Amino acid sequence: MKIINLRALRATLLLVFSFSLPHQVLAQEDWFEKGLMLSRAQQYDMAIEAFSTAIELIAGDFEAYNYRGVALTYQGDFDGAVADYTMALQIKPGYAEALHNRGFAWVRKGNLSQALNDLSQAIEINPVLVDAYNIKAWILATSSQTDYRNGKEAVVLAQQAVEINAGIDSLDTLAAAYAANGQFDEAISTQKRVVYMLIQQERTDRLAVYIDHLNTYKAGQALRINYASSSPRGGPEKFNKPLGTGAERNMPSPAAHQNTAVFAGPYPYTIQVSAYRDPAKSARIATTLANKGDPAFSCPVHIPGKGDWHRVFIGSYRSRAEAQSAAVELEKRKFQYVQVTRKPYTVQVGLFDSKPAANEVITRLRAKGYTTYSLPVRNQPGKTRLLIGAYETRKEAKRLSEQLAKDGFTSGILPR
Repeated sequence: MKIINLRALRATLLLVFSFSLPHQVLAQEDWFEKGLMLSRAQQYDMAIEAFSTAIELIAGDFEAYNYRGVALTYQGDFDGAVADYTMALQIKPGYAEALHNRGFAWVRKGNLSQALNDLSQAIEINPVLVDAYNIKAWILATSSQTDYRNGKEAVVLAQQAVEINAGIDSLDTLAAAYAANGQFDEAISTQKRVVYMLIQQERTDRLAVYIDHLNTYKAGQALRINYASSSPRGGPEKFNKPLGTGAERNMPSPAAHQNTAVFAGPYPYTIQVSAYRDPAKSARIATTLANKGDPAFSCPVHIPGKGDWHRVFIGSYRSRAEAQSAAVELEKRKFQYVQVTRKPYTVQVGLFDSKPAANEVITRLRAKGYTTYSLPVRNQPGKTRLLIGAYETRKEAKRLSEQLAKDGFTSGILPR
């Protein structure tokens, strides 16, 4: 009698037939995952339906409300988006990503007071939420309303954004902030850096916009945007423009799990293969697997009522279906325990131009008993994130971050 591997079958069904499966076949998390896939494919109507089904199955799924709000935002339904973000916050107070996203929607509705309030709260809760810094700084630097314009504060916020992620959007915001504060030499030099980065990345389709910003600063002028004059329900073709302008500046997008991209950290899933009380044994197993070619890492975790444990994970995957397919292969290799799990958060201890550049930090961490792994940086080819652990919630990751601080390491809790 042939034994059917149900995990493999389910993964195949989700990948191949997810667009046509009846509701009863897909579990709640599958509908959530389908919504993500449809959103990435920019099929927002269908994504909204998928997230709505996920919410029907589990009414308290704050992430599904947040993601549906993102899809509604791309559809130009800012009222609906605000309602979804608000519901997510009612279920999970202090949800920084939903605060950021609602702030973005308020901007599109022309309500800068509400936007700045939400963005300020998001930054207070999550000090490394780069898009919240960017949007708040951009408003303070460019608003045509003097009640909201504050060049000095915009510079501080934009500099913090650049410290977190020195990408094109952050630097463009910093240049605008310098100009708003009357620091035109700094604005010009920073904007030249933006133009150079665009040329390096061969993103010439957007070059004219940033050169226009540069010429504005060379003329001794700051950017001014009348947010209130913009249509509150602009279509998706207007979504990536500052309100009230014809520019195609890529204004920071809604966050789903605190990332400069629209959706969650790109690798929220992993596979647990073992767990040990002894940290040395866990590290040894993970290192042995890694040396054999498996992307394994060890993760310290405190389990209430059970104490401290050290889990061993293999891999980082974009979807549950992708992780399940990998899990099938591990089972074929006779791994005794194979469990696909969603761990969207990690503790980042460094950002480097290459893996060799991270070796000194890795050596110091190993001396303290920490094992690391790395993931690429989205939109920054060649950059490497040095990470420790994988966690279901920020609260779980915070314990590790606090211990790292005691051991003399700077870290941040970010999406995987």
